[in-house]
Amino acid sequence: MCNLGLAALTLVLAEAVTGEKLLTPERLKMLALPLAGLFFTLTFAYTTFFHTLYGRTPGKWVTGIRVLDETGNPPRFGRSALRMVLAFVSALPLFAGVAIALFSRRRQTLYDKLTGTYVVRLIEVR
Repeated sequence: MCNLGLAALTLVLAEAVTGEKLLTPERLKMLALPLAGLFFTLTFAYTTFFHTLYGRTPGKWVTGIRVLDETGNPPRFGRSALRMVLAFVSALPLFAGVAIALFSRRRQTLYDKLTGTYVVRLIEVR
């Protein structure tokens, strides 16, 4: 997200310096699909990689939560990949697949239920 912001800021500054309109509606339409594809690909790869190896992304590590399968281990690659695809799909209809967690006893989203994964909070033992 920061890189997209920096790219936009760069374009705005370039427009100010050159006096030309670089970011036209036509160019935006032309870039929308490739940028969405790039966002999906990078998010998919990043999250699947970290969930498969560690059961958590760096952000989940900071907040003390992990993604685990029914055996209590990080999900394998296939399950992590499917979970990510289903996460994107379940977010499309107004985040309905995520809102299901509000009514689930185990607070599972739709994609967690379908892939047999759980997001758990780690308890620190001192």
